[in-house]
Amino acid sequence: MVKNRYFPKDFSLKKACKLLKVSRSTVYYKEKEESTENQRLMEEIEEIYAHDPSIGYRRMRAILKRRIEKPVNYKRVRRLMRLMGLRGIASAPKTTKTAYTNYSNLLKDFQVTRPNQVWCADISYIRVKGGFAYGVAIMDLYSRKVLSFEISNTMDEYMCAEAAEKALSKYGPTAMIHTDRGKQFLSKRFTTLFEDAGAKISVGERGFKNNIVMERFWRSYKTPDEVYYGKEYNKVAV
Repeated sequence: MVKNRYFPKDFSLKKACKLLKVSRSTVYYKEKEESTENQRLMEEIEEIYAHDPSIGYRRMRAILKRRIEKPVNYKRVRRLMRLMGLRGIASAPKTTKTAYTNYSNLLKDFQVTRPNQVWCADISYIRVKGGFAYGVAIMDLYSRKVLSFEISNTMDEYMCAEAAEKALSKYGPTAMIHTDRGKQFLSKRFTTLFEDAGAKISVGERGFKNNIVMERFWRSYKTPDEVYYGKEYNKVAV
């Protein structure tokens, strides 16, 4: 019998369970320890997650399959990660505020064959102490070189325009600038800078992954400080 100093001496566990409408098997239940194989998987999961906390259970399953050289059920990986309190880090703020535009996607059937032919731009959040800041980068689509980069504590058209001015002044005009449908890139201030330089404006459409190079850049940019080591930037110069 389970002893409890709050139980009256003549009050049995059977009576208590009946009163509380709880099965006695629940009271006597002892949680089983994980199997040796599951414990080994948990060690592998912990090691992988320590290097990249952005990994969710689906990617974790694929990595485990390569490491232990045998298939692992995704439900098993998901359960073990939940048991360990692990989950992939997801991006926080939304950085695209869509605006209506008459510009179309000129990249859909376009072949990029030389540097300075097409530039692309994108905005992403950057974790700082006490919240988030925002960064904008302009990249040459052919060489994948970052032409200009700006960070601000506000996600507005001025940040994007400053990045555009720096890229244009340093590398000269491009034939085309491609962005998403964010209102910062569709602002008069931003588009005029490129149209005055003789560049065409191309805007992406939903479901067409033509700005994937920028997403890869942001992932590489954030990984060393923000994801792998969980660091934050202390401040933003404005």
